[in-house]
Amino acid sequence: MALYQEDRAGYLYGTLHMGQVEWIAVGRTVLQALRESEILALELDPTDPAIVQAVQEPLPAAATPQLPAALWERLRVQAAALACRGTVSRG
Repeated sequence: MALYQEDRAGYLYGTLHMGQVEWIAVGRTVLQALRESEILALELDPTDPAIVQAVQEPLPAAATPQLPAALWERLRVQAAALACRGTVSRG
């Protein structure tokens, strides 16, 4: 969301929840907005070694929700169908 006042723009981005490694990398537009920001407010200190270590540790298995087998299979089939049509990249 962009807010404008005279020649200045302010952006309210929201929160980032990184439940998967792939989600850590934000897109070019977000990176550009972060680079152009005069102030960046964070909920944690990324220079704190304890925070860095905690973020890098994997979640315990009990904290990772498991999908029911039938739902997992349905999602797998749908993703495969999309990949065959070229809608989803394989990687």
